[in-house]
Amino acid sequence: MSTSSGSWPPREDRTLWLWIGAALALPLLARAVGAAFWIHGAGVGPYRPTDPVAWLAVVLLVALALIGRRARPFAVAVALQLGIGLVLIATLLQAPGAFLVVGAAGQGLEGMTYVRLAVHYALAVATGIAYVGLGAYVLRRHLARPFPARPEETVMPNFSEIPWIAEHIRLYRTDPEKAHLWDSTPLGGPGLLPTLLLTTRGRKSGEPRALPLIYGTEGEGYVVIASKGGMPQHPLWYRNLEADPECEVQVGAKHFRARARVAQGEERGRLWEKMAEIYPPYLEYQSRAERTIPVVVLDPAG
Repeated sequence: MSTSSGSWPPREDRTLWLWIGAALALPLLARAVGAAFWIHGAGVGPYRPTDPVAWLAVVLLVALALIGRRARPFAVAVALQLGIGLVLIATLLQAPGAFLVVGAAGQGLEGMTYVRLAVHYALAVATGIAYVGLGAYVLRRHLARPFPARPEETVMPNFSEIPWIAEHIRLYRTDPEKAHLWDSTPLGGPGLLPTLLLTTRGRKSGEPRALPLIYGTEGEGYVVIASKGGMPQHPLWYRNLEADPECEVQVGAKHFRARARVAQGEERGRLWEKMAEIYPPYLEYQSRAERTIPVVVLDPAG
């Protein structure tokens, strides 16, 4: 089954990657613009973009921002230390003296002019802001809505053991016509919705795993959404289908074997809109999932 799998670190979090890019690129630009000035030793206090210690701190900051949530407070501390302590304060304190040095040299210090020096210090200040911004973004996300946990930090819930889902599975096996329509209002849905019972084979255990899912139709196929309530990882049933797309489907009293595939491109967009009309909470799930929620089509086999 072709997939659009989740990622770690979260590739869809563009704001995070913009801050990281700025934190890595701006000091290089500052160093390039002020190369002659750095050569003559009149750098920005203790901060020099090419110093090994400074670059190790930047790499540490980026690494802490990307790994498990236990490390994120340390990322904030490193960001504040780099941004405020080593860049902004040092730049603002030493910039006047640097301009005096260039002025005393008649603006002939290896081509370092007032304009070039001003650009250099502006980039240095922007670098500090990028560090602080990265730390602030990590802190805001850490406190409000944490980044996806690393796989080893996450206990993957067995949805089939949740009481109301387990009851739905039991009902599907004893009274499939009654189980076919599910009251979605407790979870913010519009009312009674059609559900199917999907049975996959556990990718590790090889045992059958059943789960009721809301569905739509596409020709002779059935469409389901691997939303997992907007959680950052794909649901276990989807990961089982990645390993083995052959599955069993029950729609009301109708049983059949099917083969799963992931909708792509225009088909995905069209089916996603269709499923979001059936169950609007999918839109909220996508906004917080930090992954592209797969749209899966179950095509009857044979």
